[in-house]
Amino acid sequence: MLDIRKGMFGTSALQVSDFQAAANKSYGPFTPTLAGCWYSINLTSAKAYVNKLATNGGLTQIRLRFKLDDNNNGVANFLSLYSGNAGAAAHPQLIVEYYVP
Repeated sequence: MLDIRKGMFGTSALQVSDFQAAANKSYGPFTPTLAGCWYSINLTSAKAYVNKLATNGGLTQIRLRFKLDDNNNGVANFLSLYSGNAGAAAHPQLIVEYYVP
């Protein structure tokens, strides 16, 4: 799931309360969930909303989360995110495409 908020989910520093803070808009779940060991989120359907938030100036935050906290199958649920310090093959990517009408 992806949550979008104009401004911040709390304060500028990450706080526990940020995870419960309300979003302005949520998208997902996204399918297929995994392709080639990478998750990909296409925000085409959210484009107009994200642009509306961004064009008014200030920050727009995006939060990733699971839809369910647990699917009760007895297996750990986790998502690994790599920093820019990871090896080249695991570097996170943010690909932004925009079009001028």
